[in-house]
Amino acid sequence: QEYDRLIDIVSRQGRPNVLLVGDPGVGKGTIVKHLVYEITKDKVPPQLFDKRVVELKVTDMLTGVEQTEIQSRVNRIVNEIVNAGNVILYIPEVHNLIKMSGKVGLNAADIFFPSFNSSAFSVIATTVPKEFKQMSEGQGQFIEVFETINVPDISDAEATKLLVYKSLMLERQFKITITFNAIKQAVSLS
Repeated sequence: QEYDRLIDIVSRQGRPNVLLVGDPGVGKGTIVKHLVYEITKDKVPPQLFDKRVVELKVTDMLTGVEQTEIQSRVNRIVNEIVNAGNVILYIPEVHNLIKMSGKVGLNAADIFFPSFNSSAFSVIATTVPKEFKQMSEGQGQFIEVFETINVPDISDAEATKLLVYKSLMLERQFKITITFNAIKQAVSLS
């Protein structure tokens, strides 16, 4: 369901920005990786054909950078994305865009805001519920450019189904046997 909503949002013309909110390990990154895989196989709507998903590592972009350099870096990134014309920007842990930039005195989220708000390109961002709440209170306008998708933890039944599928692949690959009881125990212990 979350993946289907992501596809619908990223494919549209206006406000094609998504914020995936969920606890660590629930699969926010996996959803994005699945999108990348489906794009390579052309199993996406025509609007997403030939798109590239490019990851922006906020910590690498902002660590050790002086205040005057942040504006220049962000503008360079935005210009490259707009000129390419086929980039979906992926920002894991988008809350770092606000947190880290505060340390150097300039908020990079505010510099990105006009580009995100203009729908010049699609953005997929991820965060955790605690940080989402803090961003909503402090940077409400920034959050409003995204459509939020909550990514819940999977149920025991879903986890079992995934592990059964994975175990079949492992059994073929390594010529081993994985019992259903072992799968149920793995789900129970996790």
